[in-house]
Amino acid sequence: MAVAWDGSLPQLLRQEGFKGQFADLVTQFIPDRGPPILRRWGTANYKPLEGNMVMTLAQLQTLETFYETNCANEIALPDPFEGPTPLTVVFLSPPSYRPCGGGKIEVSFKFGVKP
Repeated sequence: MAVAWDGSLPQLLRQEGFKGQFADLVTQFIPDRGPPILRRWGTANYKPLEGNMVMTLAQLQTLETFYETNCANEIALPDPFEGPTPLTVVFLSPPSYRPCGGGKIEVSFKFGVKP
């Protein structure tokens, strides 16, 4: 069962910096001789999803606690396209952040959307 995204955090990824990708289902093998060989290795994999949110310092502290508690869990993240069903995601890497002025902090995420 996925853990719900914390309600005190921003609920949608910003359009600026948003990046999605299809799942990688191919592996490449390079033999000693001849051309590389591509093979389909599966039927499902995480779809990479990158984006950012602007937060206050208090929200960043809440996010840090949320991440430390749930970094290995599946998360029910609100759909960035504002669909009715949340996406089930995992953290592919820890969130990174930087100041963006006015007491706000831009936090970047790399999620993997479950098939």
